[in-house]
Amino acid sequence: MEISNSRFDGEYKICGETVAANPFFANHKFFSANEIRKMEDTKFVLTWMTTMLSSYFNRDNDIEGFLEIYNEDFKHGTKIKTETSKVLKFVDSCGFETGFRVWKKADMFTLLAKIHWSLAMNKQKLNAKTTGAHLKKFYELVDNISVGNPGNGDAAVYHKAALQATNDRGNRADRGNIIQKIL
Repeated sequence: MEISNSRFDGEYKICGETVAANPFFANHKFFSANEIRKMEDTKFVLTWMTTMLSSYFNRDNDIEGFLEIYNEDFKHGTKIKTETSKVLKFVDSCGFETGFRVWKKADMFTLLAKIHWSLAMNKQKLNAKTTGAHLKKFYELVDNISVGNPGNGDAAVYHKAALQATNDRGNRADRGNIIQKIL
């Protein structure tokens, strides 16, 4: 991200920085001071935005292309800011406690991508409290696998996809498909 920052300073990156500055992230201490200094917050948001505009991709491969394409003009900026704000408010309303699994980067990325898909693309009417309760139960199953309990089904697949190569396209898709079922 630091190299891309020196090459691109246009509309797409500015939109990403604006979304990364949403109070949601600071209120939940989602990014450390060191991550912010290294622009990991902007990279996380740009990865989310790029996924919103395209689909899952490997690692950070597609971000630079979007930074280049939308450096001069990003006509979707207002829409992206509105939709991301709605998604972040929804996640806040789910009532996830501090330290809960959802606050891990891979888990939050998946949740943000799928909440966006459900609310903005599919126009689903989701209830935050009900959604939060269903997700909490699922994340507890995943965490039980982490402490040595045998797992099967979706929780086991999700656990594996959240543990190894979390930024690979296939693992992002596996996690997303499972979260989409819950939503």
